[in-house]
Amino acid sequence: MDGTTAAASKTLLQTINLTTDWTEYIVFLPVTTDDYFAFSFDRIGTAPYVYLDDVYYEDMMPCAFPLNIDSSAVTATTATISWDASFSSGVTTYEYELRSVGNPTISGTVTGTTANVTGLLPGMIYEVHLRSVCGANEGDWTTFPHYIETSCAVVTSNFFEGFDYTATGTSSNPTAPLCWTYLNTTGGTSAYGYVTTTATRTPGGKGYYTYRPLQRLVTYF
Repeated sequence: MDGTTAAASKTLLQTINLTTDWTEYIVFLPVTTDDYFAFSFDRIGTAPYVYLDDVYYEDMMPCAFPLNIDSSAVTATTATISWDASFSSGVTTYEYELRSVGNPTISGTVTGTTANVTGLLPGMIYEVHLRSVCGANEGDWTTFPHYIETSCAVVTSNFFEGFDYTATGTSSNPTAPLCWTYLNTTGGTSAYGYVTTTATRTPGGKGYYTYRPLQRLVTYF
């Protein structure tokens, strides 16, 4: 903004999806003659609520990481990731890493703002991290990742599932690993299944728990 009144000229830098979940946003401010920044929102329907916390105004790092990571064309083993160019001058390449707990990291280097990634594992959640490279200097990795889920595929080799990397659940919040489905064959509404930390084989690990209520057969003569 070029002033502190409602009539001041404004330039939109980034649209933010406001929710009640804490989310970190980083907005690089371009070099302009505007001296102020603000948070603006519209009233839609009933009275709006906006929560803000920990606002930092800092010098931009010398080799800033890119923002707005996105993904497309995600299959069981491939994905395309893209991002906005870094605001830093002197960026020569970008490095990317796709990280999945318990599996090797898939990485690469590109000169543009798009990368076609191969060698992913089916039915996995990957964190996508990026950093800028400015000549011989490597910048910091993105502070918050973009997530992708690869598609399921037919298993044709050895298979293991320890449930350790799936979120725990409850009777009212059923959880299962990607590509797994809990089938309630009892026909009742009180049957359920979820990942739990109770009575697991490995201390501190997880297992799968299922509850099936007793079914009674009633015969009328």
